[in-house]
Amino acid sequence: MDLTPASDDQLAHLLAVLIQEQIEAARSHGQGNVRTLFSREVLLRLPLEPGWTADGWRPVDTEDLQDGDRDIAACQALTATRERMAALPEPLRQPVLSGTDVLQAVAKPRGNRSLPAYTVAAH
Repeated sequence: MDLTPASDDQLAHLLAVLIQEQIEAARSHGQGNVRTLFSREVLLRLPLEPGWTADGWRPVDTEDLQDGDRDIAACQALTATRERMAALPEPLRQPVLSGTDVLQAVAKPRGNRSLPAYTVAAH
């Protein structure tokens, strides 16, 4: 997925994946969908195996996907339990809780628009 929202109605999905990534980075392995995030720019800067060249990226249509709703629900489930939140290191707990508060304010019950996606080709 592309971490750069194409429109404001994708911000809830962005928040959900960023929060899940913070939880995962703290080694608080949960049931979330997100494990490691890479921006498109980071992926394009990664060194390729010798002899390979990146051809750039192309957008992928995500209009019919429900990734936004799925990731928002996963994030809410991860942050809803006291045990999970208590397991986070204190310096991370407050930013995760604050992000979750903002997510609750901007997410719709369903029908949240997914972030854009892309494919990277190499030859």
